[in-house]
Amino acid sequence: MSHQAATAALDAALAEAVAANRAVIAHCSACGHFFWHPRSHCPRCSARAVELVEPSGPARVYTATVNRRPRGGDRDAAPVQVGYIEFPEGVRMLVTLRFPDGDPVIGAEVAPIADRGADSAGLVFGPVARA
Repeated sequence: MSHQAATAALDAALAEAVAANRAVIAHCSACGHFFWHPRSHCPRCSARAVELVEPSGPARVYTATVNRRPRGGDRDAAPVQVGYIEFPEGVRMLVTLRFPDGDPVIGAEVAPIADRGADSAGLVFGPVARA
């Protein structure tokens, strides 16, 4: 498969996962390496055996911050929570967080939430509800 075809296939699979509100990470089936951001070849072994897989468990907040400064002079803008999350496979991803009851908590388990908001093109992660 050509580089362009492989990239297009990964882009389509990623768009499908985001539309379905599913988190996916890249995996090289040649060497077993997990990574983010998806690309047509493995950054470890250069094989073109890359697939998107669902993580083995929920992610945890690795680090986070809250941007309380107004965007573009909009003083009514809500604070924006962003941070890195880490999946059990060791992959870290920069995401938008939504902790409705306060600031993000380091180490908290998070998963994609259905209510991403109209201004978000990607996944938004919120705390995992405990039963």
